Amino acid sequence: LARGVRGISHPDDWDNDLRLASRLLGGEIPYYRMEKRYVRKDGGTLRGQLTVSAMRDAAGRPTMLIGMLEDVTERKAAENALQRAHDELEQRVKERTAELTKANERLQAEVEQRRRIEEKYRTLVEACPDAVVMADLAGRIVFASQQAAALFGLEAPDELHGRDASSLVVEEER
Repeated sequence: LARGVRGISHPDDWDNDLRLASRLLGGEIPYYRMEKRYVRKDGGTLRGQLTVSAMRDAAGRPTMLIGMLEDVTERKAAENALQRAHDELEQRVKERTAELTKANERLQAEVEQRRRIEEKYRTLVEACPDAVVMADLAGRIVFASQQAAALFGLEAPDELHGRDASSLVVEEER
């Protein structure tokens, strides 16, 4: 009581509170609500949701102001923590997106390099007069040149894909 409303109000919030109270007392507004900081006796800060209205006499003149203060310190702390977490997450997403973009660019460059090498290899194999056949470790044919297909009397190299490579070798020489 000794400190009064101004004495407990945060200095940065006092002018806005005073302006709204003047409008209330002047009859411009029926009440006002604002979030406001208060200074505790120990110097700490309390955040409050303040609602103020005026009591008026029979002639409509204000006789007193009635204020209700809700302590929202914990809610504001939670909102601030949530905002910090949100900002941190956004920053991490930006960083991760940048990393993934770089990784994707490297991967695309590698794919393009492999495509060019494969194209050169294919051109070399197709130009080779000899039959070329590649098999996986299980012995299944995974690639055959046109010359290999022709050597075995087939129309297309695809007819050799998936076959057991040893089946193309005469049994006595397997």
